Amino acid sequence: KAPTPGLQAKYRESLAEITTAFETLTLAADSSSLPVLKKESGDRSQETGGSASPRAGSPGGASLDDSRTSARPQATAGKKKSSSKEFALVAVIAVAVLGAGGWFVMKTRTENAEAAQAAKTEADRLAALKTSLRSKLAEVRVDWEAHESDLQDAERRANELKSELRGLREAPAMKKAELSAQVTAHELYAKWLKSHLLRHPAKLARVRAEELLQAGAPDEASTVMGEITAALKELAEDITYRRQYFFETSTSLRLHSKPEGVLWLLTDAYGRTREGTTPAQLEDLPLTHLVTSGVPVAPFGGVEQRGELTTGTISVRFFRPGWPEVVRNTTALLDDNPVLEAEFPEGSVDVTSQPAGVPFTASNALGWSATGKTPATLQAVPPGPVTVKLSRPGYQDVSGEVKVVAGKSTPLALDQRTQEVSITVAESNVAIFVDDKSVGPKAASLTDLPPGEHALRLETKGYRPYRTKFVVRQEGTKLNLSYSFNQLIAETITCTACQGAGRLQHQQTCNQCRGSTKVDCPSCKNGIAAYDADGKWIMCSYCNRKGTLPCESCTGGIQRWQTTCTTCSGDGKVSQLQLSP
Repeated sequence: KAPTPGLQAKYRESLAEITTAFETLTLAADSSSLPVLKKESGDRSQETGGSASPRAGSPGGASLDDSRTSARPQATAGKKKSSSKEFALVAVIAVAVLGAGGWFVMKTRTENAEAAQAAKTEADRLAALKTSLRSKLAEVRVDWEAHESDLQDAERRANELKSELRGLREAPAMKKAELSAQVTAHELYAKWLKSHLLRHPAKLARVRAEELLQAGAPDEASTVMGEITAALKELAEDITYRRQYFFETSTSLRLHSKPEGVLWLLTDAYGRTREGTTPAQLEDLPLTHLVTSGVPVAPFGGVEQRGELTTGTISVRFFRPGWPEVVRNTTALLDDNPVLEAEFPEGSVDVTSQPAGVPFTASNALGWSATGKTPATLQAVPPGPVTVKLSRPGYQDVSGEVKVVAGKSTPLALDQRTQEVSITVAESNVAIFVDDKSVGPKAASLTDLPPGEHALRLETKGYRPYRTKFVVRQEGTKLNLSYSFNQLIAETITCTACQGAGRLQHQQTCNQCRGSTKVDCPSCKNGIAAYDADGKWIMCSYCNRKGTLPCESCTGGIQRWQTTCTTCSGDGKVSQLQLSP
């Protein structure tokens, strides 16, 4: 009746020891039944009673008794010594057997008590284990029902989004595409969760644990409960990962350019845009498309088996004024973190001019421009045609075009020189003035006069100043001017103003009104204004929209005057020197 196999073996061993002890005690009892002390005492009393009369009645009897008496003590002494040894031996054996029996009895009682305590402890442990297992199984059932409720919520949310998508008939295509991606994501998640819960190891292990507990095997059920706990933990992690994977997963994208600081514009698969400057690290690009067999599906269309989530096609445009636009497209997966780079190659231009120190402007057709003064080296110039224009007040602009090559320096020389003017005077101590600026005595060489008409004045002692004009052209030639005061004063000519008469008398028709006392309004026609030189629409304020103006230069269309000629001073003759303006 021992409760466990171990106690049964232990009790069998104890019974064998008890049997051995019993046989030992039986042998001891048999050896201790020999007559030793009691038999010796009876013989001694008989011998005393039989010898009383002989000792009293006859001397002969006394000697016989004496001889017996003397002989018996010797025999009795020998027997007594042998009986004492046997008694001692038996006593020792009895004490040993009794001691062993007592020890065995005490040991058996102790072992029985320990076995009973162990049985009670084992029963208590099993009862507590069963209670704990029932409690844990109840918690497992609640946890599992929560997962099944999540499945119902996921299916309901997918249906709601599908209904919302059907209602977006007039919405933009991008909006419908985005909502369609959300619908498919929820459907995929619900389908995965349903399939995952249907045959999940936690569900199967729970059923096995309940059967073992009902069959009275709590230890085996406890082992299965450990499997259930691990499986439920793994299930929770899987659900969290899948939810993030389908609904909250995003990836990153890095944007770089050479050089940095370039403007970029990103357009995602739904047409949404964002912009910034390089370098940039984008961390929140949503994964909304699937890739199956390496072919992007936008968005999730016709996909039943989940592939890899991607961002769809992302287009990034890089802008740098003066350079062609750079477009980069990519499709990013979950852990890709791709890098889009745009390089804008550069060249340089060495600009020189004659003369030096001339302001210039460089530009190309794409909006790049730079300014400076020659000589100069322009860095970071876009490859391709570049136009450089020299421009300064009083000069005609000079332009040149050069084709810039990436990584190389291209020279460009421009010429904005005017004629070199050489002025010489025969007389000494002559002051030369050009445009009222002194340029030297007797002779001057000028290389920086702007193109056009310039005033020359020559002054020397004893002569009136000689004034004249000369024209400088913008070309690389030389203009030589030579003068002599003696020659200028000696050369007299008839005054062309008065025709030698000394007086000027004119009577002629007015060149403006041709004698009609009216002139046509040059700013309008019949009082209707036209555009002026600045491009503004105006009306004539002089003729009050009549289209003519009264002639204020004459009376009746005839101009009349008569006066002394200021050129010849009335003598009808002038010298070359006097004719100088």
